[in-house]
Amino acid sequence: MEEEVEFDFMTGASCPEKLDKKVRKGLLNSHRRTQLRHPLFTPPFQEDPASAPSSASLGHLLHTAAQPNTIMRSYILILFVQSALANVINYHLHTDNDNEINECVERSMEMLMDETCLFFRQTSEQDASVTFIQSEHCSWQESNRTVHLNPTCISDDFCYEMIGRMLSIDKPKQQIARFLNLHYNCTEKCTIDCRHGGIVLPDCTCKCSYGFTGKQCEKLAKQASFTDSSCGVIDANDDGVLNLSTYPEPREKTTFCQWLLESSDPWAVIEVSIERLGLDGEDVRPGARCNDFFTVFGEQDQVGPLPCDGSLNITELRSKANWLLLELRSDPYSENSVTGPLLRYSVKRQRQGVRVYSEGMTSSTAALSTIAALVLSSLRLL
Repeated sequence: MEEEVEFDFMTGASCPEKLDKKVRKGLLNSHRRTQLRHPLFTPPFQEDPASAPSSASLGHLLHTAAQPNTIMRSYILILFVQSALANVINYHLHTDNDNEINECVERSMEMLMDETCLFFRQTSEQDASVTFIQSEHCSWQESNRTVHLNPTCISDDFCYEMIGRMLSIDKPKQQIARFLNLHYNCTEKCTIDCRHGGIVLPDCTCKCSYGFTGKQCEKLAKQASFTDSSCGVIDANDDGVLNLSTYPEPREKTTFCQWLLESSDPWAVIEVSIERLGLDGEDVRPGARCNDFFTVFGEQDQVGPLPCDGSLNITELRSKANWLLLELRSDPYSENSVTGPLLRYSVKRQRQGVRVYSEGMTSSTAALSTIAALVLSSLRLL
């Protein structure tokens, strides 16, 4: 016996995005029979939007209702179902695709359905608003609503970002769900942006990573303790040099400094070249590798505190996102004169690997793949 789902039609307390996938799927199946459409919303990429329910059909519903209360509930139910269907994305997986490609696409869709109020429904090629097809490259071809994928250029992150790009969200993976929730008005989903590696908690607040504070982890938590004027946020939109204000003279005996290198470009990564560490590595305590501590946060490959002896042989650092936090803690009991680090940084844009073809900009390989797909589909109909 199927579980009965109750909705508070008078208050609208149950929103479509609160429904689990099973209930939403039931609404979709009902939609196929009734063909209800939201009068003010056309699903994305629907080339032939259906008209709104006619006043005659709605009037018939109201006329046949026995009580005014039933009339209101019936009308709210219609709007509720229509709202649930508004965020449905119809898609088609080409029959010649490798399993690897289809699984990559479907894993990303599952993640997006968990993180947003979107629902992806697999349909026939005729009903689909977008088609995923195996090709010689990876690209999004907007003119014919086709995503081209190849096993050599896909990954879980890539498929996720490709679907985001298909839905007009040109952002890195960690930002896509938030922007989709804002774009599709997913009011029951959390849309807070936890920056600098912060984690979204179940109550829609941010748990900040080390060194950050604020509602969105946007501030440096230890700024009041900085001992040098060079410390703080550095706008890393261009290449630059980083060092203490006293460089090349010896640093202050007690030094605590954080440099937050950050670019305004969400696709940027920051590369840092270590020209000189300038740390106190003399008379090191037993078990320690340095008297001073120079630590990097937000790097692509976690390295932890850098030792003074150069045993890690690290001269280059690369950020995981568009920011990098560098921290210098000196040994207040050191009697040695050291300068602190000398660093050079540069900003690079991540190679997305996604080619976007707009109207009139179709590549020959993309065109051939699409034509081949159409020919194969036609042959199957014969």
